[in-house]
This record gives sequence, C-alpha cells and structure tokens, in this order.
Amino acid sequence: MKLSSLQLKQYFFTRIEVRERPDNGVDHSLSAEFDTNSFDFVGVTIGTNLEVGEVREQQDDPRDFVIRLGIKIENKKGKPAPYDICVEAIGNFTVSEDVPIDRRRDLVVFNGCSILYSAMREIVLIMTSRCAKGGVVLPTVNFVEHIKQNKNIINNTSTPSPT
Repeated sequence: MKLSSLQLKQYFFTRIEVRERPDNGVDHSLSAEFDTNSFDFVGVTIGTNLEVGEVREQQDDPRDFVIRLGIKIENKKGKPAPYDICVEAIGNFTVSEDVPIDRRRDLVVFNGCSILYSAMREIVLIMTSRCAKGGVVLPTVNFVEHIKQNKNIINNTSTPSPT
C-alpha cells in the first residue's frame, strides 16, 4: 500500500454542539418507543464555513496547510432536522514535495475537507446516538462543487486563528 500525497498530521474539534429540537411531542417517558430509522437530509439547510491557510515561511514552496471547516444546521430554513448541530474542526495537513506546487492547495482543500467532514459525521453520530431521537448520520457531500462555487474562500494565505 502506498501512502497518500496528502497526510493529516493532526485534527481537533473547536466546537461541538448538538441540541435536540423541542418539537413534535416526542415522548420521553420510560415506556416510549423511538424511531431509529435514518433521517433523510434532502431539503435540510446545512451551512458551511471554510478557511484555508498555509505557513507564511513556505509561500514559495508550500507543504504545510491548515483547514478550518465548520458546519451548522440551525433549522431556520428548509426542512427541519431532528437536531440543531454546530461542529467546527481544524486539521493540519502536509503535502508531498512530489505534488506540483500549483496543485497542492487544491489537493489540500478537496481532500482535506473530506477528511475533516468524515470526522465530523462520526462525532455527530456518536453524540446523537445517545439522544432520545436517535443517531443521525450527516449526509455525504461534494466539496468539489462547493469549492468551485466559492473559489474566493480558498485564497487566504494566512493561517486561520483558533477559536
């Protein structure tokens, strides 16, 4: 097995909030039965925040990058989800020197966001699995399209500051 050209060095969560929506008469009594079917996220509004930075000393040959990715489900627009969710993670990535310099940032953004989002999906599932409405798995998403639509987001040359 060959190692990837992108290596995750560290990631951590800076925010994890999961709050059950106080609606639809959910019975929390000891005799209640809970629906454990998976929730369909089609129509749910999921907000995102993305920041990408690189080490200032490496601007001529960037290899180390930082990504801050946040997602939020506020249930103010669109189809309501069972929970209000706000999760933010920061990841530190290193790109192989074999990757051409002009392709490194895109590699980090496309693949790095997918790696962090996967970790976010897991932590949300773990937390909601212990809630009355049951576990939810966040939907898979396409970061390529998101980033193409928001190309200006990835043009930050400074390292994001922790929150």
